[in-house]
Amino acid sequence: MKLSAVLTNSKTKESWDISTVISEITFKTALDDQPGTLTFTCVDVNQANLFAEGSVIDIGIDGKGLFLGYLFKTETDSYNNVKVTAYDQMRYLKNKDFYIIDGGQTLNDVFTNCCNKFQLKSSVIAGSETIVSDKIHNDKTIYEIIQYAVDDVLVKTQKYYVVRDNYGTLELVDMEKLVTDYVIGDSSAMSEYTHSRSIDEACNVVKLIWGDKDAKTPKITVADDEKNVEQWGILQHYEVVNEGMNEAQITERANDLLFLLNRVEQTMKLTVVADETTYTSLLELRAGSGFRIRFNSALTGKVDQTVYVISCDTSITDGVVSSSMEVSMPE
Repeated sequence: MKLSAVLTNSKTKESWDISTVISEITFKTALDDQPGTLTFTCVDVNQANLFAEGSVIDIGIDGKGLFLGYLFKTETDSYNNVKVTAYDQMRYLKNKDFYIIDGGQTLNDVFTNCCNKFQLKSSVIAGSETIVSDKIHNDKTIYEIIQYAVDDVLVKTQKYYVVRDNYGTLELVDMEKLVTDYVIGDSSAMSEYTHSRSIDEACNVVKLIWGDKDAKTPKITVADDEKNVEQWGILQHYEVVNEGMNEAQITERANDLLFLLNRVEQTMKLTVVADETTYTSLLELRAGSGFRIRFNSALTGKVDQTVYVISCDTSITDGVVSSSMEVSMPE
């Protein structure tokens, strides 16, 4: 494994190769509003003002870019070791702003407009031309605005989209396009795991309230799964819908929500240690990525399916790549 690490100082614009003094590298990503986070330690630093805030951190493995982000935090100790924390562009989605979704904006439009507004490098890799429901966003983070559009399209199309930073470019991607060829199993790289099934977040009844807001009696549309109600009890999703929707659209939304929410949620937490033949594949995995998993579970028996990374904490220590991750297991 060949590591490259370059720091470009935000004040002087000088670039420094720090590959020989860097250690304890960790790279974290998650499917939420947290940015991709890289931390590392530089040992025995003898040059002051090298680590200026905003400096560009460029990390590569075997000639392929792993992380490109910006220095946000440093700390040092009595031995002149410097611990650095850098974030990718997802960090800038924490900015709050005002945004109106109307006029037939698509998911691609909302994503691109928000990125452009804050001068972020972005690209729609496999996006959606589905029109997003109108909404006024005030005092919301850019991530929350984009995620509203992603969630709205999810209900309408049953397709999952993810916003991620890929080596310095924010991407909007259909998660199905992020499935890799990597296979993990309990007889190979997986050292330990926990497998969970839950209906805590499930809903088998969807009740939508709509109609004239001044009317004394609102209109109600209900979609349910009688079989699962009998098995689980009533688990209800309640929502007041947009006044601009007609009855057919409301019925469609109720059925779409039921399809999305009326299911057992399966997740796994696992630890993976790569060898010299698999570390490249493991380093490619980050939040949103998919891979094949094979193991025998005490809950469900033999499992052989594609899973998607919810969160991933990868470390490189003394040339060994390991990762702790949580994955979603779609039924």
